[in-house]
Amino acid sequence: MNLPGVPPDFKFPEDPGELLAWMKNFAEKLPKYQEQLEISDADLLSVEMMWDEMREAQEAVDKSRLEWIEAQLCRVPDGWPAPPVMRELIHKIPAIEQPTRERMMEELVRWCAAIMRAGSPKAAPVLRGEYYDKGIVLQVTLPEPCVWRRYYRRNAGEDAWQFLAINGQDYYFATDAESQAANEEVYGEVVEFMAIGMLAASSPEAGFGEVWGAPSAVLRMEVRK
Repeated sequence: MNLPGVPPDFKFPEDPGELLAWMKNFAEKLPKYQEQLEISDADLLSVEMMWDEMREAQEAVDKSRLEWIEAQLCRVPDGWPAPPVMRELIHKIPAIEQPTRERMMEELVRWCAAIMRAGSPKAAPVLRGEYYDKGIVLQVTLPEPCVWRRYYRRNAGEDAWQFLAINGQDYYFATDAESQAANEEVYGEVVEFMAIGMLAASSPEAGFGEVWGAPSAVLRMEVRK
C-alpha cells in the first residue's frame, strides 16, 4: 500500500480491525499536514477514496458474516432469534468502532459455533456475583460437559464486551481504587458481566477446549467504592 506521507518501509497493521482503525485516523488527519508534507489535492482525494473503499468492503464482509450467523443458528432448534447477549451485540455492531468491531465480530462467530456444538441455545452457564473486600467474585454453574469458564465484562451502557479470563473456578474482579489504578482502568458505577462454557481440551498439551453452549445472561453489579 503506497500512501502519501508514509515511508516505504512503514509496517502497516496486519489485523484487519487495526488496519481499518489506522486508515480512518490517517485519512482524517492527513489534510492537516497537506502543506507541510507537500501533498497534492489529488493525493488527498486518493486517500479519501481508498478509505471509503476499505470501509465499504469491510461493511460488506461484516454483513456477510452476520447473515452466516443467522443461517447457522436457524439450523439449531430455537436458535433464532439469537440468545439475548448475541442479539443485542448484533444490533449494536454498526455503531462499534474498529478495531473493537472486528473483535466483537470474532466473538459472535465464536458464540455461534458454540451453540451449534451444543445443538441448543438453552445450554448456558448461570452466572452469579457476590462482594468481597476488594470487589466482586463471579461464580458460575456450568452446563455439562463444560469444565472451563470464559469471562467477559463491560461498563453499563457500553456496546462492546471485553474479554477477562479463562479459568476453572470463581473469578475475582477487584474494583478498589488501588486495583483500578494498577490496571489503568476506570470502572463505571455498574459493571456488567457475562460468561460462556468451554470444554476440556483433547489433551493437556492442547490447553483449553472449544467454547460450548450459549452465553449466559448478563449480570449487573454495582461497583462499591
